[in-house]
Amino acid sequence: MVEKDQFINFEVNKVCYGARILQVDEIVPLVELNPIPKAPEIIEGVMNLRGMVIPVVDLRKQFSEEAGINTVETRILIANMSDKKCGFIVDRVIDIQTFASDNISDPVLDSEATHFISGIAKTESNEVVQLIEFAKLLDPQELSELTQLNPESHDA
Repeated sequence: MVEKDQFINFEVNKVCYGARILQVDEIVPLVELNPIPKAPEIIEGVMNLRGMVIPVVDLRKQFSEEAGINTVETRILIANMSDKKCGFIVDRVIDIQTFASDNISDPVLDSEATHFISGIAKTESNEVVQLIEFAKLLDPQELSELTQLNPESHDA
């Protein structure tokens, strides 16, 4: 029997990515973020989500070191990172799709720079989707800095 997983497909800098649906708690529209002085450049700030302070990372900067242009389609994916919640800004959410494990290939590159890519899937319309693991997106230093923000223990 072929194992199947659902993925949220989203776009960052005109490239299609996917993440297992179980990694994403929710999808919220882009809100005004409160900047954090001296935070790493990829951390755009923090947001208040129903009383929780959530750090927000701009994936556009993480992947290309350039800030994207926010539009009405820009979203924040709320994901779990080392038992803490973290938001990730994406250009737009495309859809939710099911991929069978035998339709997922190994990553094209296996390097330190791309270690967060867990595989490559192809949609029915032959588009390529790079599958990512949110928990591997940040290096240990960045993850430590996010953890020090202690997002779930503060009331906003």
